[in-house]
Amino acid sequence: MAWAVVTALVLSQKFYCNTVLSGLPQSTIAPLQRVLNATARVVCGLRPRDHVTDALIELHWLPVAARIEFKLCLLVYQTLNGLAPPNITDMLQPVSTLDRQVTLRSVDNNDLFIFHSRLRLGEHSRA
Repeated sequence: MAWAVVTALVLSQKFYCNTVLSGLPQSTIAPLQRVLNATARVVCGLRPRDHVTDALIELHWLPVAARIEFKLCLLVYQTLNGLAPPNITDMLQPVSTLDRQVTLRSVDNNDLFIFHSRLRLGEHSRA
């Protein structure tokens, strides 16, 4: 019962859209890791000073940094295989599919081209 409540409340809310955390310094990610560790202690009935690594492994929970990387890799995989929403698929394209980039070495490396928006935060609400 505790596992279901914690998963519903903490994990789904705290780590929703965690791919936006990609590239942030460890000092920003550390508080999220502490929340995950505290959650594992509650679920597994550990004391505050007990090591939490074995509990995380038992629960099959990735550390926050690995979780962010996994979600990002999953999003790229879904985009390349047509499983992602169209707005994300339109932002990420293989370089080999772009006409103007045919002569680049990145075509042979299977690199991806990311289309960036020219809007600043908040400008989309005025348009």
